[in-house]
Amino acid sequence: MCCYPPILEIYVLWHPEDDGGDRIADELLEHFHGTAFSGLVGGAVEVYFRSAGWSSEGGPPRPLPFVEALPNGLQSASITVVVPLLGTYLTRAAETDGAWRTYLERLVGAADADPSVGVFPLRLNRNAASPRTVLSGLFAGQALDASGVADPAVLCRDLAHSIAGLIDDPMGERLRVFISHTKRYSVRRRT
Repeated sequence: MCCYPPILEIYVLWHPEDDGGDRIADELLEHFHGTAFSGLVGGAVEVYFRSAGWSSEGGPPRPLPFVEALPNGLQSASITVVVPLLGTYLTRAAETDGAWRTYLERLVGAADADPSVGVFPLRLNRNAASPRTVLSGLFAGQALDASGVADPAVLCRDLAHSIAGLIDDPMGERLRVFISHTKRYSVRRRT
């Protein structure tokens, strides 16, 4: 029997003491396992949480599969996305805790080396990852809209758009997505 890897794996990463991580991770899980993706084969899109310490309480979580090889020859997902939730405690840990700093540096280095991996940080508050912090230097890439912290629709739409930008066209070009919408709802009368 053969196991097929997921097409997309989303890892939501936060420091266990930062408020809001569980809620945001649950919102992403609900969205990516919801009706919009119900036509996909089960397991095609997986959402994982990374918060609890792996080696010690308060330490960094379990390593991500693109940073350390999966056991027993398991294949990794076609696309892997990490959503680091940049909060006050993660910012502090990156500044003062060598284990956290190493964990985050390895994550960013491995992601930069792999075009199938995207890292899309979300700032939980204004104090997190200010321009003078280690986190701002590490996660200088494409950040998600900060209003997504309070609005799940913004968060999910912004992340889905960012994920679409990672997908390569089999013909060798980046996938381009065009979404058309209207600002007003018009009622059409039937006659």
